[in-house]
Amino acid sequence: SLGLVGSEMCIRDRASGALLWKRHRLPAVGELIGDDEFLCLCPRDGKQATVLATGDGRLVRQCTLPPQQVRVAVCGRRFVAITSPPNAEAVGLEWFDPARDQRVSLGAFSPAARAAQAGPETLAVLEPDGALTLVDLALGTVRFRTVLSAMPSGLESLHVVPWHDRLLVFAGRRETVQEPVSYTHLRAHETEA
Repeated sequence: SLGLVGSEMCIRDRASGALLWKRHRLPAVGELIGDDEFLCLCPRDGKQATVLATGDGRLVRQCTLPPQQVRVAVCGRRFVAITSPPNAEAVGLEWFDPARDQRVSLGAFSPAARAAQAGPETLAVLEPDGALTLVDLALGTVRFRTVLSAMPSGLESLHVVPWHDRLLVFAGRRETVQEPVSYTHLRAHETEA
């Protein structure tokens, strides 16, 4: 089990409770991400992120990462972040593996695009024109791209649910003032039939 108190971290054996390793004088942590190989202590501003080996607590490296507020999705020690400046014409997304010092561009997307986790290792990005991109969070690759039809105008939300060998994609927006009247009119016709 993992323990993090102030600037000290320790790992204990789950079964016996025996101390496996302990580190002192670690930087302030905004987010702790990791897997069986590496732990990354990420400050909120991304500066001086510390990567430790999970097995023995050895310092692997220190690096600068994108700040926490631009991280879109996390999978183990890897994450996707927005890397373009605010108000850019296109939003750049990149995949990061702090332990291996790897970063991979995933492409440029509309600023109105929405992103949502689509299972533990998948990120879905949906653009207003219906372009759907699925990203493998573990490998940092684009699994596939497709275009969905019948997109709502003014895309505001995205929810993706894995279901068997498929994904259920729910894209939505807020109801307009005129729509409740339309729905009431439709319901009236349904009860007449």
